Amino acid sequence: GLVQSDDDASARRQAYACDITYVTNSELGFDYLRDHLALVPEEVVLTTRRLGLCVVDEADSILIDEARTPLIISGKGQDASAKYGVAKQIAAQLVPRKHYMVAEKEQNVVLTDEGSNICERALRVSTLYDPSNPWAPYISNALKAKEVFKRDI
Repeated sequence: GLVQSDDDASARRQAYACDITYVTNSELGFDYLRDHLALVPEEVVLTTRRLGLCVVDEADSILIDEARTPLIISGKGQDASAKYGVAKQIAAQLVPRKHYMVAEKEQNVVLTDEGSNICERALRVSTLYDPSNPWAPYISNALKAKEVFKRDI
């Protein structure tokens, strides 16, 4: 198989399924990173079977020259400003030690089961951790802003 930069996910999946696949180090690295960011199995392109052997051409270039440049994946973020506002309103209604626990030393806030249930009912969602509509990070950040981060100290 052959993986090229303009291949779609289906072509990449098919190439990685072959017994022998030619791919550049950066394409393989990005496919590995994308696979670990995949939310559903259909987004994974690297084969699920065990790979037995890797031949690296120009290993010195990869290990020395290109090692200084990290592989970074970025994508278009969603406009979440509305979610932050809603999360702030919900956080204002939650009670410490009843709906969430504050760990000041770690600068972290953790929802209790009761707190999670209240948030889910208020938001009319089945879970705060739905990958297609995540609310947990917004609620957590709103609670941290309320309890951990202090202004004008």
